[in-house]
Amino acid sequence: MYLDYLKNELATVSAEITAGQIKKWNSFKNNLGEGIGYYQSLFLPAISAENEKIQYLLHFYKEELSNIKIPELDAA
Repeated sequence: MYLDYLKNELATVSAEITAGQIKKWNSFKNNLGEGIGYYQSLFLPAISAENEKIQYLLHFYKEELSNIKIPELDAA
């Protein structure tokens, strides 16, 4: 999934982080959050047990996404 892609991108970053990289990662993270929110609105949990399962997974991924920390530039 895209969460794994973002985690891998951040894990393999070099010592020199640019403002462009940070902007790209923040944008990517925000877009993922919006996408998860969109799908949460489509799958109403009260309709079926399958929708409840999907809602649970979407919530799990949203929490996992919120735990991903984007590095910041040092203010040196």
